[in-house]
Amino acid sequence: MSSEPIPTSSDDFCPKARTDGEFGTRFLAEDNEVFSHNAWDNVDFPPEEAAVVEAKLQAQKAAAVEPDRAAELIRDPAAKWDDFYSTHENKFFMDRKWLAREAPELFEGGSEESPLRVYEVGCGVGNTTFPLLEANPNLHINCSDYSATAVSLVQANPLYEKLSPRISASVWDITKPNETVPEGSFDFVLCIYVLSAIAPEHHATAVGNLTRLLKPGGKLMVKDYGRHDLTQLRFKSGRFIADNFYCRGDDTLVYFFTPEELHDLFTAAGLRKEENFVDKRLIVNRKTQQKMYRRWMQCKYVK
Repeated sequence: MSSEPIPTSSDDFCPKARTDGEFGTRFLAEDNEVFSHNAWDNVDFPPEEAAVVEAKLQAQKAAAVEPDRAAELIRDPAAKWDDFYSTHENKFFMDRKWLAREAPELFEGGSEESPLRVYEVGCGVGNTTFPLLEANPNLHINCSDYSATAVSLVQANPLYEKLSPRISASVWDITKPNETVPEGSFDFVLCIYVLSAIAPEHHATAVGNLTRLLKPGGKLMVKDYGRHDLTQLRFKSGRFIADNFYCRGDDTLVYFFTPEELHDLFTAAGLRKEENFVDKRLIVNRKTQQKMYRRWMQCKYVK
């Protein structure tokens, strides 16, 4: 039985104050105002929601994936992502425009003689890679995915040739050593919704492999799913593999983190915390008066 508390912020893992205008700064002062806007920032689960969340988790666990099926999904996750990208190609994900707000380091600095060097893992079809390269001409990006289909779509994009030699894409499973680039080569490693896509028993190995890519003073930047996000609570029967670990309808995997869990992973790899917080948002459907709680992890750790 899961006994984990619904995540709330603590002194060490507090939401970052935002000062960039309306987005991220709309706070709910009075409960009776909740349906006056579509979204509110930094909203915790109300106390009465705890029992609802626990009931959903227990129902998921009672209808878990069969062990043999779970083992097969964990053994070859890349095949499921190959199927995903073969089906959707470059029509599923949107460009990540929020990066300019949450990762301004990637848009600043560097020069033609001394470019900023970034390694992006889990690049998919380039929804982060290409916008970054176009926004900052002093950026060089090595990107990878463990789906060969995704990497072939990146390489087939007309921007790949146009932006060469500032871009290089390759296949890499981050749970294995990287044999294509030297260790200590990068100013930033970008890891967006990647750790959640691999089995939790491989998280420590993956973080160690990513850390080895960084120069001293380099930064690991992570965004991923937070514990008890709406996505987790919506899973029906036949999706639960282990606590906080599920398979989607397309058989890709997803894990949901706490800030403490990520902090332990990163510090064990020798990294120092710069930022680690839960981005908490309440989304409301004003027509149906439904409330939906979103939780994302945002972390920056320095080597």
